Amino acid sequence: MPLLEFARGVLFNLCVLLSFAAVLALVRAWTWKRSVEPRPWQVGLLFGVMAVVAMLFPVALQPGLFFDCRAGVIGTCALFGGPWAALASLPLPVVMRLEIGGPGVIPGVLELVLPAFLGSLFHAACRRSARDITLRCVGVAALVVGLGSYLLILALIVISMDARVLPGGPLAVMLIMVYGILSMGLLSALVLFLREHFAAIEALAESERRVRDSQKMAAIGQLSRKVAHTFMNSLGAIVGNAQMVRDGLSKPEDVRRQLDDIIETATRVSRLTGELLAFANPSPLRVRQMPLEKGIAAIRELLARTIGPEVEVAVDIEPGAGTIAMDPDQIEQAIVHLAVNGAEAMGGRGRLTVRVAPAHLSAKHLERLQAARSERDRHSGPFALLEVRDTGCGMDEETCSRMFEPFFTTKTTQRNAGLGLATVYSIVEMHNGLIEVASRPGRGTAVRIYLPVAEEDRDRA
Repeated sequence: MPLLEFARGVLFNLCVLLSFAAVLALVRAWTWKRSVEPRPWQVGLLFGVMAVVAMLFPVALQPGLFFDCRAGVIGTCALFGGPWAALASLPLPVVMRLEIGGPGVIPGVLELVLPAFLGSLFHAACRRSARDITLRCVGVAALVVGLGSYLLILALIVISMDARVLPGGPLAVMLIMVYGILSMGLLSALVLFLREHFAAIEALAESERRVRDSQKMAAIGQLSRKVAHTFMNSLGAIVGNAQMVRDGLSKPEDVRRQLDDIIETATRVSRLTGELLAFANPSPLRVRQMPLEKGIAAIRELLARTIGPEVEVAVDIEPGAGTIAMDPDQIEQAIVHLAVNGAEAMGGRGRLTVRVAPAHLSAKHLERLQAARSERDRHSGPFALLEVRDTGCGMDEETCSRMFEPFFTTKTTQRNAGLGLATVYSIVEMHNGLIEVASRPGRGTAVRIYLPVAEEDRDRA
């Protein structure tokens, strides 16, 4: 046959081999995202199907003599999957080769069975010596499995002394052997790179998890120091005023002021203790499915009473935000905390806007917001937007990144530092929502809360 046609057939067969690697990558990515590990028989069945596909696209060496990369596929399966995977990979291609028939049926079946057997031995040897499969091991395994398999087939031809066993004789076997070694080496190397790639991803995910754990421990340490500092200062003020009253060192007209300070400090400590208890053990959500705008229907009057008449409160509701599974009391509490923080940033004067609208998030934006969540916890459907915007002093990037930390404040007195914004973050997390902050110094602040739209409402849409 023409050399160009032969080269075209080999190239096409190698493209089929590369497509196998792409299929393996897709399957491995699918199992990795779902945190499942395929069983050996499933791996073997997949490679068996690949071997059958390889047999459908053979390369013609000469009239009546064809070869393909089936041995490389089965050998790779045995090398990485072990004997059970190799055994599961054999039935489909063996049955197909028997169905094709012809004088070369016995060598054709051996071209499947021998790589499975020798590859399994190599796999067992690596496990027994507790060695990882490396690129060097892949090269040695491809050479050993290929040489061993085809030398045994060649011995069968020599012993039988029957040219009909395989047209082309020993020379054809040698050429097919070289192709079998190359195909197994190529596919095994691709599988090895695929394993190392996902091992690197898992190592990175583990490293990120450890970093998050260390950050949590650091946050707990900071929280403990800030709570202890607040309590010590408050107790110091209470004890100092009480001692002055007891010792009679104060003038009679100062006694009332000192007692007022004691009451105010004790009240502040009591309120802080209540916030700590609520933050550490939040009350369970009383979830109801309702349109988001209905859940905040009375927010204007509530904010007007909370932040005073000097701050203009505007509520902007766009239709079609969606039905949310939410606890309206908790959502109102989050809005109040944000509004109080915004009013303080405006110095008690300015405009506070609460906006409800459908959220238009690009895939890239949504991926960034949910980057810290596992695949199973991510919401792929639409979101509703709840935004609280103020016209205050704004914040720089560093302050924005820390604003939800417990007791974090930019005020010098720390008098009103507490768990308000940390509670907002906790409420959003309990609703499986997302939160982001947009702010610039002198330009005000917008806190955007994205709440997932309920499944029933999404289906109707």
